Amino acid sequence: MNILESISRSTSFVPEDATLDDIALILAESSVGIVGITSGGMPVGTLSDRDLVSRAAALGRDLSKLRAKDLIDRQPVTIEWQSDDSDLMDAFILMCRSKAKHAVVMRSGIPFGVVSFSALTRHILVD
Repeated sequence: MNILESISRSTSFVPEDATLDDIALILAESSVGIVGITSGGMPVGTLSDRDLVSRAAALGRDLSKLRAKDLIDRQPVTIEWQSDDSDLMDAFILMCRSKAKHAVVMRSGIPFGVVSFSALTRHILVD
C-alpha cells in the first residue's frame, strides 16, 4: 500500500498570516481537522482543530487577532511522495521517530496533502 491511500488530499494549505478565525471557518466548512500552514508556498507547520481549542480558545484568546504563525510549532515533519510505491512503513517509522501526529506530504517539492499518524496506523494494521 502506498502513502497516497492514507493522505487527506482535501487538506487546505493557508499562509502563516491567516487569522485563526479564518482557519476555524475553513476547518468547519471542509469537514477536516487540520490545515497545512505555508510561508512562501513551503510548509512551516500544521494547525488542527484541537490546537485551536487547546491553545487559543481555551485560554480566552481572540481568534480574530491571532495568526497561524502565532500558534504553530515550526519544522513540520514532511514526507516526499516519489512514486506509487512510496511506502507507508517509511512514513510510519519517520512519524514514530519524530513523535509527530501529522506529516505534510510533498510532491515534487510542493505541499500535496497531510497524513495523520492514526490513518497510517489503520492502513498498516488492516493490511
